Amino acid sequence: MTAQTAKVVLSLDAEAASSLKDGVHFKKSAEDGKCYIIYKNGKSLRACKNQCKHQGGLFIKDIEDLDGRTVKCTKHNWKLNVSTMKYVNPPDSFLQDELEVEILDNGGFQLVELNPVDPWLTDPREPLELQEGEVKVTYLTHACMELQLGELRFMFDPWLKGPAFARGWWLLHEPPADSLDRLCAADLIYISHMHSDHLSYPTLKVLSERRPDVPIYVGDTSRPVFWYLEQSQVKLTNINVVPFGVWQNIDEHLRFMILMDGVHPEMDTCIIVEYKGHKILNTVDCTRPNGGRLPEKVDLMMSDFAGGASGFPMTFYGGKYTDSWKEQFIRNERKKLLNYKALLVKSLQPRIYCPFAGYFVEAHPSDRYIKETNVKNSPENLNALITKHAPDIKTWTPKPGAVLDLGLALRDPMSSEAIINPPASAQISKDSWDFDLYVDELNSAISSEIFKHQSWIQFYYTWAGFKHYNLVVRMIESDDNFEPLTDGYDYLVDFLDLSFPPTRPDREHSYVEIKNRIGVMRHVVLHGCLWDDLYIGFQNRISRDPDVYHHKFWNHFQTELPLRGPDWDQFLQQLLLRLGIRSMRGTVLMLLGAWILLNSAASSVKLPEITDRTFIDECVREHNKARSSVIPPASDMLYMTWDEALAITARAWAKNCEFKHNIHLFEVHRMHPKFSSVGENIWTGYPPSSFSVVKAMDSWISEKKDYTYQSDTCRGVCGHYTQVVRSSSYKVGCAVQLCPSVAHFYDGEGALFVCNYAPVDWSTKHPYQSLGAPCSGCEGTCEEKLCRSQERDAEKSYNWTPDWDPALPGNEKSRPSYVAILVFRPLALLFTFLTAYAVHYKYPNTFCYD
Repeated sequence: MTAQTAKVVLSLDAEAASSLKDGVHFKKSAEDGKCYIIYKNGKSLRACKNQCKHQGGLFIKDIEDLDGRTVKCTKHNWKLNVSTMKYVNPPDSFLQDELEVEILDNGGFQLVELNPVDPWLTDPREPLELQEGEVKVTYLTHACMELQLGELRFMFDPWLKGPAFARGWWLLHEPPADSLDRLCAADLIYISHMHSDHLSYPTLKVLSERRPDVPIYVGDTSRPVFWYLEQSQVKLTNINVVPFGVWQNIDEHLRFMILMDGVHPEMDTCIIVEYKGHKILNTVDCTRPNGGRLPEKVDLMMSDFAGGASGFPMTFYGGKYTDSWKEQFIRNERKKLLNYKALLVKSLQPRIYCPFAGYFVEAHPSDRYIKETNVKNSPENLNALITKHAPDIKTWTPKPGAVLDLGLALRDPMSSEAIINPPASAQISKDSWDFDLYVDELNSAISSEIFKHQSWIQFYYTWAGFKHYNLVVRMIESDDNFEPLTDGYDYLVDFLDLSFPPTRPDREHSYVEIKNRIGVMRHVVLHGCLWDDLYIGFQNRISRDPDVYHHKFWNHFQTELPLRGPDWDQFLQQLLLRLGIRSMRGTVLMLLGAWILLNSAASSVKLPEITDRTFIDECVREHNKARSSVIPPASDMLYMTWDEALAITARAWAKNCEFKHNIHLFEVHRMHPKFSSVGENIWTGYPPSSFSVVKAMDSWISEKKDYTYQSDTCRGVCGHYTQVVRSSSYKVGCAVQLCPSVAHFYDGEGALFVCNYAPVDWSTKHPYQSLGAPCSGCEGTCEEKLCRSQERDAEKSYNWTPDWDPALPGNEKSRPSYVAILVFRPLALLFTFLTAYAVHYKYPNTFCYD
């Protein structure tokens, strides 16, 4: 099977090509009427589709751009610099997918679209006739569907109880009374993404108590779908992360394939289910599912329809954001979404279409304003539009408990027996919700010990890890009506240097002011939740100056926060160490404080040595896991094994406790006795106890979301990821060092992790080749899409020490010593406390505080 297909989408003859002047040009194909954008600069040509990557809007020339390089989307005013193919509004957001420009011998040129092979065409199956009752689709509520496929039951996105997005969304429909029983009887479950209206922990808690081993399937997104599972304390034991675009065979008749979203590949997915050759496509919430390339003429297609599922513009105030402006904006957006969905359905021509995944309501009394103004599309309106443009497509608008018999519907789309509606007595819409139960749980965070100390602010935003961005944010804790609380926090965060100034800086900067409901904000901070609970859940109010969307900021706090929450136990311990014991009314408290300080100072985290087999195996396993799961698949990826000399080199450099690359990296044979070219990745973190191979590797591999293989471009930092997946490197050696401080990064105890790689071929454009099936471009046996060779994979011993190793005589350099930390500091602390105790004994009121 070839790795990709090439399609000529536009051709210009020599006369048309020579007539192009420098600047932006819009050209329409005579064959299909589609429009393309061409940018010319001298002899250089770049081209792309006339389609915004955000939500598929069309571009027009930007009259405000005097340089003639920018186009503006008619949908949300996003701007694209066609000379660089980077979006400039919002800044630091997406890269546009480019078309190949092929110059022809006759002086003309053509635009070529390179596409991977549609994965669902792999191993095609002829549809078999479905018997009555063999395939039934039951709508439960919101995005939750149950598919009966022969003897098996497959359930999608079960949100059956509790709110979503903190307390912002509540179920509009009343699920059937037996819906939780149906969930616990399912044979397999698909969860499309991590948003809480699809991944509902209150719902899954019930499942975990009754059937924790039900197979649950999710896509291999860069932000793991179940990243919050450990913190949630929900116990599920059979979660399966599957690669994109690969059939998952359940039995001889049933298989499914998960696809990623083209706009939000870090989190959104969709699914194709095939039973006896009949396909069901569920695009869920994907903005551009699979980059806009989907199977045509499926038997049943399902998608969202509602709109109104974002904090923008309902939570914004000031400037243009009046109620009338919002009303007009929402009306236009709803219309655009209806037209987009209708055209998508028309282009794909499914036999049956069902709109779902939009039945939520802002039911809490405090959100009455949102409920009344955030008007959503109705599925009936969407189906009417589809019927108008594509009358041959049957539409289905189910109520909770409604059942579609797919076999009957395919044989006779007009059959009244194909659809069974719920009884007339069934309750369709909810009329009550357990507000207090869930709101009280959120508000319990307000009284947490950490918020008694203002230093939580610096600790939290340091943990969040977002900086070097010229944005100042004012965070204000408010009541339910978004009135600032007199005893709540009100502070500034300057993300340029991650400082917390009392007033806005004098330099030119962007400014955002956010009022957050105190209970939800503190819950988010306490548990390390993503800010979707605040933003999508309508739990804040936002103003900004200038009125610019800061994609990089919001994307970080909505999708890229660390996978593990803040270590608040460590925060309180550090606070105690920093402030000392404020109250010493009794000897017990004083001695306890001394014990805590001594124990903290004297104890040292044990980090693995380079000879630790568990450490070695984990390093090798995590690297090969990343290498075998690259997208698109690699045709020449070598299996990676441990190299002792590389590990020795990594250890020697890590001893310097500096967060910078090895200065000898490009000096031949000063990094390895055999390999002349060596690569390197470094990671650091604090406290040292936070280190794990998986955590460090995840930080490197997470960069793949910013890397575009086709153009070999990066919209952020990608070098760590491309080093991990560089096919030419088949040896790795790593070391982790405990450091009193890490120069250029953190003035405190931390762990420094270094990995070296060999050999490294820097001459290739891409880190690996994707020119055929896995392993087709390398020698050896193929295992998990990696080429293995007994000779190449063998581990060797080296009598090797790099001549610059700081442990060698003459190479020593001045750096912090653990002798002071482990010996002298505890002795000094002990002396201090003994002195304090003596003074307290003789003058008992000296350390008394009111």
